[in-house]
Amino acid sequence: MLRTQRYGDTWFIRVFIERGKYRMRNTETTSLEDAQEMAFTIWQSITREIEQEETFKLCTTRLFHFFMESQNCLVEMKQISPNTVSTKFSQIKSAIIPFIQEMGLKDPKRINANKDFRSYPTWRLGQGKDQTTVNNEIITIKEAFRWFRREEYIDYDPPYIESCTVDQRKRDESNPPIVVDDFIRIKEWLDKYVKDAPKGRQTYMRQMFRCYVHICVGAALRPHEWRSLTWGMVKAGNENELNIPPWTKTGRRLVIFKSDKLTELKEIQSKLNIRMNKDTPLGVDPNTGRGFSDTTYTVHWKKMMEELDMPYTEYSMRSAGICSRLEAGVSIFTVARWAGNSVRVIEQSYTASITRSQRMRRQVLMDEGKKWKSAGILLGNSEDYVIRELD
Repeated sequence: MLRTQRYGDTWFIRVFIERGKYRMRNTETTSLEDAQEMAFTIWQSITREIEQEETFKLCTTRLFHFFMESQNCLVEMKQISPNTVSTKFSQIKSAIIPFIQEMGLKDPKRINANKDFRSYPTWRLGQGKDQTTVNNEIITIKEAFRWFRREEYIDYDPPYIESCTVDQRKRDESNPPIVVDDFIRIKEWLDKYVKDAPKGRQTYMRQMFRCYVHICVGAALRPHEWRSLTWGMVKAGNENELNIPPWTKTGRRLVIFKSDKLTELKEIQSKLNIRMNKDTPLGVDPNTGRGFSDTTYTVHWKKMMEELDMPYTEYSMRSAGICSRLEAGVSIFTVARWAGNSVRVIEQSYTASITRSQRMRRQVLMDEGKKWKSAGILLGNSEDYVIRELD
């Protein structure tokens, strides 16, 4: 019981919560006797209030909202992409939280990490979702629970959830790597495409698209990684360096590759008097100063594939970059680090190229290497990559 100078003779009740923390309630009476009679009721009210707050605070659903708030902070710090957070939010809202509610996993402290999430893949597959979608959601669940533990909301490891087995053959067929003979045809088509361009905006767009294709194959970039690069993240020269930003799929990494197309792109943009600074995208639209949309690239890619009657996707450029190096005899450990993948992923996704390298390395180095060079892709050799790794 206490009184304060500010409120004169009115009595207050102060309840101890935890070290250094109290809660106060005004009894709105100047009578000590009346205030003492009210004390127990007020104490009960404060206790129930705290219990409700703790339950709300530790509610599993609420923790996922805390996790998303932490992700938004990372976006503001430019450590992850807004699109990545948007995808995670969609997964949590449309799939993960409904599962938690249906399974009654309200209290995170009572979750059995070995059992309670095991049925998640079956539950989602039963809703007609494909294995890749389910596996991506499992990654988000585990990432969120790791964050819960780091923030000391829970004291156990992320839940055990067995990933779905993806049909690797079907996956490979969806993004087949570009073989060298086909890339030679692609190079010839691109050269003609630029030469036949009408004057004006189309000339620049076609020149930029040609550079985009060569750089993505030469550096084994994903299309979204190309679009995230700015001139402040690259070093152009005979041996180019690309600092892939942390918000891309595999996170921050340094990619080194040989090509003259990065320098060519810089010269093209300089001739157009584009104001280039460290924040200017590599694929900048001269009219807006911002990067071209995904659709712009896709339109040109589809036109090229239709005219050449080829089955490749834009993602095939990355596959080609990785496969060509494996087949040229570059160590799988070096390729994995360079591409931003684990050795396990490289082994699963590029088995044919690894096998081909082991059986035909000498022939590949002599024949395939010369073909890739004629197509404008310089592979280097295993020693080049190893030296860079050690540096």
